[in-house]
Amino acid sequence: MPICKIAGKLIYFAHVPKCAGTAVELYLQARFGPLALRDTRHTLHPPATRWPRSSPQHLDLVSLGRLIPPGFCDASFAVVRHPVDRMLSTFHFQDEVQEIIAPGQTLTGWLAALPGLMVADPFYADNHCRPMGDLVPQGAVVFQLEQGLAPVVDWLDRLAGNSDGARAITAVNVRGSRPHHPRTLTPRRLPTPADVATIEQLYAADMVRFGYGSYAAGL
Repeated sequence: MPICKIAGKLIYFAHVPKCAGTAVELYLQARFGPLALRDTRHTLHPPATRWPRSSPQHLDLVSLGRLIPPGFCDASFAVVRHPVDRMLSTFHFQDEVQEIIAPGQTLTGWLAALPGLMVADPFYADNHCRPMGDLVPQGAVVFQLEQGLAPVVDWLDRLAGNSDGARAITAVNVRGSRPHHPRTLTPRRLPTPADVATIEQLYAADMVRFGYGSYAAGL
């Protein structure tokens, strides 16, 4: 839930994991100054000293409602992604970087276990598997990652009343950019038709709310 100041307004960025959130945060920080409620080292703190349960930038809406009064921020926005691509990215990140997935675990096996993991711990994997609808406030301006990030820059220009910042948001956390993580050297796992169906069933509400069609249709 990073909050930034733009032209005297408080702007809430609902950071949906694996939807270019870090890239957007770095752009906001470079253009508008420090961000509140952002801790990029959250998962590196000893568990007993962590606050809150997830990285603050991955705050869920229930927790948001407890902490931030309605109307406190002047605007909010988010970047979303087709659930299939998002969960493929999540699987690779948790396998190769966070290494919370057992070595050799298949994508199919992990997806089969995911509902149980989420019931046991709703904050599993630092909210990387939370439905996007659990993270994005109603009324937020929503951008689809598939359309590129230029519309985000245009929207921020209108908020700021200028176009002083960089004209592009630079991608970060791209798979293969971390050579010190040996698991990234393995081939990228591709989903089977059954995997796609599982993901679309698990995240059916996200498909509807954010306007995504079947992945099999080429989206």
